[in-house]
Amino acid sequence: ERARQQALKEAAEQAAIREAKRQQALEAAQAQARKEAALKAEKAERERQAALAAQRAKEEKEARARAALALQQARQSTGPRGLPEETARERAARALREARQSTGPRAME
Repeated sequence: ERARQQALKEAAEQAAIREAKRQQALEAAQAQARKEAALKAEKAERERQAALAAQRAKEEKEARARAALALQQARQSTGPRGLPEETARERAARALREARQSTGPRAME
């Protein structure tokens, strides 16, 4: 009887060890799955931010092109002296702004 009880006790201990290992493996797999999901979410967010930045850059470029075209058309319609409402100071300021836009702010320094 004592041997049978000892065998049952050992079998129960082995079953408890197997269950603990199974639970530990399950938790590790779940943690890995959460980590992979977080990495995928981070990657998706980076891609979304890059797409937004590209869209903003495209829109900004298009807006600059429209402004340049409107300015060019305004100049053509008013003649070589510039827009009639511009003073000499305003023409100089506009020329400086245009130079900065075409070369970048660092090039003017």
